[in-house]
Amino acid sequence: MNSIPSSLRPAELARELEGQMLRWGRDVTSPHGNLLERHGFLRFRTPDHDGSSSYRLYWRDRLIELHSSCITFCGGGRPGLRYVWSRKRVYLWLDREPFAPGSGSDAALILPFHPGELDSFRLAAVELRQWLEAYAAWRARVSSNLVMESTGKPSVSRWFGSFRRWWRPAF
Repeated sequence: MNSIPSSLRPAELARELEGQMLRWGRDVTSPHGNLLERHGFLRFRTPDHDGSSSYRLYWRDRLIELHSSCITFCGGGRPGLRYVWSRKRVYLWLDREPFAPGSGSDAALILPFHPGELDSFRLAAVELRQWLEAYAAWRARVSSNLVMESTGKPSVSRWFGSFRRWWRPAF
């Protein structure tokens, strides 16, 4: 198990996921359409949560489910994770399927303290981070292309990157 990053802490991942949830909120309301749906997420209504949509994506052998109040990463016959926005915490998730926020038991939420739990947490976190990095790269590529399509001009970040590669200081 040397591939498990021993420095990854639940609080660190919780901060990352908090910021990511804000970015997903912007992706849903993008002027170019819902980027989560464009990425392949299925949008569905959560029973008993009027006006709130949830999103579900199967990635590899895992399931990623997004709600306005939580993220669940589970499946594949291995422990997963659940981030709960109101608590600003990431929990180890042992259920095979997510349940709607507020409809399940807190017993399903495990704070990883023991060495085995921390190892399971870290392995799931590494997988989730791989998907987050792939999504961020996809989003950057798609957003840049959408700006180009809508304006006929390259995005500032694409233009600046080209300029930086071309221009090299003489000192």
